[in-house]
Amino acid sequence: MIDKYSVVYGVTYPYELPTLSYPFNGLEPYIDARTMEIHLTKHHQGYINKLNAALEPHPAYQDKSIEWLLMHLQELPEGIREAVRNNGGGHFDHLLFWDSMAPAPAGSNLPRGELAQAIERSFGSFDAFKKRFDTSALSHVGSGWTWLCVDPSGALEIITTLNHDTPLHMGWYPLLIVDIWEHAYYLKYQNKRPEYVSAWWQIIDWNKVAQRYEQAMALMLG
Repeated sequence: MIDKYSVVYGVTYPYELPTLSYPFNGLEPYIDARTMEIHLTKHHQGYINKLNAALEPHPAYQDKSIEWLLMHLQELPEGIREAVRNNGGGHFDHLLFWDSMAPAPAGSNLPRGELAQAIERSFGSFDAFKKRFDTSALSHVGSGWTWLCVDPSGALEIITTLNHDTPLHMGWYPLLIVDIWEHAYYLKYQNKRPEYVSAWWQIIDWNKVAQRYEQAMALMLG
């Protein structure tokens, strides 16, 4: 199990919106300020509100990290299990999404170091990785997320999850994520998901992704 190195953020109840490291217009022209504002303060805040409401009557689970809750859904009371899965997943997924991006050109650097080497080992080349990631994101029907993860063996994998499900359900460590719910891009790109995903590559914060990879490797080896 990946339990021993599961903590990415470790945040606990009561959950709050994160403070972004960039302003709402910081990711323009790739993601517009109005989409960022609505996405954070309406959609993400909505998941937080519902998650806090679900956990309010259950103090026994309020000191658990969001990662623990998502990895131990079957241990939660049945009455809050789906609320935590959907809204806890929405909170965690958005935390990683915001943290995976940075204003260009700082965000448009290619991966380097151990992460770059791991991508080449797993996919053959960065271009092959990018093509496979795009295919996964663009072939998904409906709402969801596409991820780059470390599996329990230490290998890199690309998966797409439905709704707000996460790789944590499988015991995998998430490194990178793109939101493919329509509300993430509809104001600027309408139904053109390929244009949105293409633009998103320009604002990936590879330094943050590399830090998560190093953390996953260190905790696995430890």
